[in-house]
Amino acid sequence: MPDVFSKPSKKTPPTKGIGVTSGVHEIVTGTAPVRSLGLFSHYFPNPDGVTFVNQETDERIILFLRKHFITNTTWIIATIGLLILPPIIIAIFMLSNFSLFTLPPNFIFILLAFYYLAVFNYALINFIVWFYHVGMVTEKRLVDLDVYNILNHNLAETYVVEIVDVSYNQQGFAQSFFNYGDVHIQTKAVMENFDFELAPKPATVSDIITDLRAETLGD
Repeated sequence: MPDVFSKPSKKTPPTKGIGVTSGVHEIVTGTAPVRSLGLFSHYFPNPDGVTFVNQETDERIILFLRKHFITNTTWIIATIGLLILPPIIIAIFMLSNFSLFTLPPNFIFILLAFYYLAVFNYALINFIVWFYHVGMVTEKRLVDLDVYNILNHNLAETYVVEIVDVSYNQQGFAQSFFNYGDVHIQTKAVMENFDFELAPKPATVSDIITDLRAETLGD
């Protein structure tokens, strides 16, 4: 996997600049709150111990994003269903008095072992894709890592001064109820546009980037 974020050798003290209070963007003068990033965090302002490739020494990360954790529901439910499927099938055959075990017991054990290994592999790949599919907003730029599988990923970045417009959209009941959606960042015509897909609190994320751009450009 790409070395996108890691624990620095020396803790960087908080600096003056952009701060986030209670999940709402606020530009302040003073010391911004810095906290340790959790394993399952999907929306985290001012994270401590997070770095990325080509990060400048004086560049502080304001916001760390993953897809909303609720987007993992489909594969989590599928994994649970696949885990309990063999016992259910065995119980059904036993209740129907149908002989299922015509094969040697050792072969059946090996078959089940391979089955559960495949289920574990399915769950692990889905978790890795979610875990490493991240977006970051710093005082100088936006970083977007799109991971599609463990062998296919794309890292893109743009500086705040290149941002033209920021918008977001939420579709359907689930996105409105759990408050997540897509954040669209339009850059200059010669550059690729950015999308933070299925990001938590898209309105807040949009406001943070918009205010950061205004602060950087002096608007």
